[in-house]
Amino acid sequence: GEEDLGPVGRLAEEITWDFDLFSKSKLELECYVIDVYRATGLASRFQIGEDALRRFVSDVQRSYHDNPFHNFYHAFSVFQVTYLLITQTQARHLLRDTDLLAALTAALCHDADHPGVSNDFLIHSGSPLSLLYNDVSVLENHHCRTAFEAVLADERGIFRGLTLHEKSEVRRAIVSAILATDMRHHASYVSRMRIVAEAHTADPESHVALDIDKEQDRQLLVDVLVHCADLSGQAMAHGLAKEWGKRVLEEFRQQTVLEQRRGLPTLPFMMDLDDPLKQATTQKNFISFVVEPLWKVFCSVFPEVSHLRDNLTLNLEAYRAEEEALIAASKGAAAGGSTD
Repeated sequence: GEEDLGPVGRLAEEITWDFDLFSKSKLELECYVIDVYRATGLASRFQIGEDALRRFVSDVQRSYHDNPFHNFYHAFSVFQVTYLLITQTQARHLLRDTDLLAALTAALCHDADHPGVSNDFLIHSGSPLSLLYNDVSVLENHHCRTAFEAVLADERGIFRGLTLHEKSEVRRAIVSAILATDMRHHASYVSRMRIVAEAHTADPESHVALDIDKEQDRQLLVDVLVHCADLSGQAMAHGLAKEWGKRVLEEFRQQTVLEQRRGLPTLPFMMDLDDPLKQATTQKNFISFVVEPLWKVFCSVFPEVSHLRDNLTLNLEAYRAEEEALIAASKGAAAGGSTD
């Protein structure tokens, strides 16, 4: 049945950094999403009717599969973090309403219809999607297309109230942000944000070195917000970080089973993920080499959320300690075994 949304903002204000999304049903999460569109003023600003919004969010939710990791809970989490990053930092003063609409919508849709396997798997197995997209950002192109199918499925859809110019601006921004979640662009986004951070450090009195009147600056920010949100699992409190970590490793492990069955190559970091030591090492390396450089530079530009960088550091230390304990235990067992 139709959930009662209550007064505008009632659900949105419950969304904090420690929001317990796993205790909610998908339908409840849909209501939180709808209320964020209302509470941010986007629904009224762009004349998005409640029925159209409900249909859109429901279509998007149903496009997600029940994968261990790439499911609607991950999508909601990325939407939640994008919303919090925008509302709790200077970012909200550096974006126009169309950018805001694009960032939140891209976040919600960024993994739509994800099959639970990686681009490499789709390419190596010669899947129809990899042929369609010529092996380039196969999944990200597909998520984007799926998103616009949900947007356009309904002539009374969520972008109906936008002018032609706004429609093309929002579409361009969403496409850019979803394609930016392909990890092959990760290093380039880290270095582009580093340039912004260094300009800021050189003149601490200055505002963030992004200009709201420059489309490329706004787009960089939208792309980075969604990419950071996509890589925010390990920047959460430790309990939540462990849960996300467990889920992503399980999805990788399931992929390696498929790869072995089909005689496809497996990436080294995905091998032997039933081994607790390998799990701890993989998480440790993922934070050190991938996630931490991104959040470090993001938090130097937006210090309002530096607690996320602190969470990362604590989670990294926890995985390191776990790794050391497991190594010590296996050495102990080996030493114990050899005295017989």
